Amino acid sequence: MKSLKRIGMVLAVGLTSILGSVPTAYAAVVNIPGSICQPDIPSEAVNTNYEISRITNNGPSSLSLICPLVRTNTDSDGGTVYVDVEHFGNQSTACSVSSFDFNGKFLGSAVGTFNGSGFKEIAMNMNGQGKSSFWSRYTVKCTIPGNKLGGILGIIISD
Repeated sequence: MKSLKRIGMVLAVGLTSILGSVPTAYAAVVNIPGSICQPDIPSEAVNTNYEISRITNNGPSSLSLICPLVRTNTDSDGGTVYVDVEHFGNQSTACSVSSFDFNGKFLGSAVGTFNGSGFKEIAMNMNGQGKSSFWSRYTVKCTIPGNKLGGILGIIISD
């Protein structure tokens, strides 16, 4: 009888330790396609080009985009938001990320830019006192170049 109890306890502890833990390196990274972004001004949607996982701008001038993000980690310390951008030729993309509490209260923001050609991951740090809360949500706003010379490939949240 004692041996059956012992086996049951060992199994319970073993299963709990295996199933109950997820490495933090994997639990809080979210990769979102750039095609989730929308024009800040709805009437500019005619210039927006949605591809499988990216968004570009067909219009002749720059386009402002809003990208809603879902955080999977409710850590109040916040995290880092990375915007994957691609440019064809010497172009400019500027982004910001803002954090809002559950009641809509603005908590903080960070900015980043990419001037140049090729691929760049724009990193914006939302770590620190007061920039995030247990229930905060993030919104990214970026301005991308026109004439389909640049776009947002994806957004990564690591928190």
